[in-house]
Amino acid sequence: MHLTCTNMDQSTVDDALAAAKEAGVRNILALRGDRPRNHEYQVGANGFEHAADLVRYVRAKYGDYFCVGVAGYPEGHTECDDREREFEYFVAKVEAGADFVISQLVFDPELFVVWEQRCRARGIGVPIVPGVLPVQSYQSFRRLAFLTKVHVPAQLLADLDAARANDQAVKDIGAAHAVATVRALQAAGIRGVHLTTLNLEASIRRVLEQAELAPATGGSGSEGSRGAPVAATATAAAA
Repeated sequence: MHLTCTNMDQSTVDDALAAAKEAGVRNILALRGDRPRNHEYQVGANGFEHAADLVRYVRAKYGDYFCVGVAGYPEGHTECDDREREFEYFVAKVEAGADFVISQLVFDPELFVVWEQRCRARGIGVPIVPGVLPVQSYQSFRRLAFLTKVHVPAQLLADLDAARANDQAVKDIGAAHAVATVRALQAAGIRGVHLTTLNLEASIRRVLEQAELAPATGGSGSEGSRGAPVAATATAAAA
């Protein structure tokens, strides 16, 4: 479950956590959430200024009942120009009691690997899972790239620009790049990947099969030989 805390009353957070427990939900991605547009935003008015505050609150209320994840930003958060300060915010989220990290979208695996190594050098030992998006739509890709400010390799950008009028070609390019990204991450020793679906599962299946993380559809094949854990979500990790 994604749980945000921006402009949330403590009672609303309590209700969400209680409902999650009652439903048997054990995994929570604790996010600050986007600051509302055209609405008043009061920093810390509810006790939740940062995602770290939410993580600490969940731990104080429920101990180890929930497996709590947080978001990570290999290229920095768009709202913070000071990369060192932003990294310390991230470390604070983990040290507040996070069990795992899901990263912002990764189109350049090398940037993720460098950041992951920095996290390990800083003493972060929890799983750090890269977020991978198989591009499904040219317009949604451009919008996400604009909002997240993540680096997009020049060749991928050129290929998508050239295919922008062909929806199937865009999907093919997106799936192929996602497979290449997963393989590059695996080659660098990264285990696990978080695939973002945007409610479109066909490309995800292609990526899983071509990266040998799932048996081919309709076939009698066995589990993927690489054995890397995979998670999928309908939305990108944020804040």
